[in-house]
Amino acid sequence: LNSLNIIPAGIKQALLVSNQGLLCLALAAMGLETNIGLIKQLGLKPIYLAGMSWMFLAGLSLSLIALLGV
Repeated sequence: LNSLNIIPAGIKQALLVSNQGLLCLALAAMGLETNIGLIKQLGLKPIYLAGMSWMFLAGLSLSLIALLGV
């Protein structure tokens, strides 16, 4: 709908502001549900896995950008 330019600018701005608010609310809810004791119990393996996944995705993204010349 946004690409068709049928939504008025005022409504787009209101949707963007509400989208940011809802995203902040969702992130806060996830943070409040975090159990630090459970994270300590799991150890460092999940953190290593998350870091390796992040590096893989970053490397893949950079490779595709360099390959496609975007």
